[in-house]
Amino acid sequence: MKRILIIVVIALAIPIGGYFGYGYYQDKAAAAEEAKKIEEIALKRFMTDTITTNLATNEFSIVQFAVEMEEVEGREQLDHYSPEVRAAVISTMTSLTREDVQGPKGLETLETMMQTAVQDIVPDHKVVRVMVTEFKVQ
Repeated sequence: MKRILIIVVIALAIPIGGYFGYGYYQDKAAAAEEAKKIEEIALKRFMTDTITTNLATNEFSIVQFAVEMEEVEGREQLDHYSPEVRAAVISTMTSLTREDVQGPKGLETLETMMQTAVQDIVPDHKVVRVMVTEFKVQ
């Protein structure tokens, strides 16, 4: 009787252990895949300098953008055009007022305007999105 009980326990322990072991390694593989994806996105991201510029009114703004490109090559090309990107930020900001950029809707509009401006600078590479990473108006 004791032998049968031991055999049953072992017979149940093996598949249960296998199930949990499989889940553990699947989680590790998923985490590694996620880390690889995050690293890949970081390689496609161009960060502008922090830029201080006047608005259309007597106020000034301090902004910084993160530009996510579809390919690493697009980000590498954008690195060569950083003065043009800076000029696009300045010309865009000087055409706006405080009211234009206030609130989530204003920032969304600004991001869209910058995406269009950057896409015009590097038309051969797709701009996935532009994000405002720093923003102040005084």
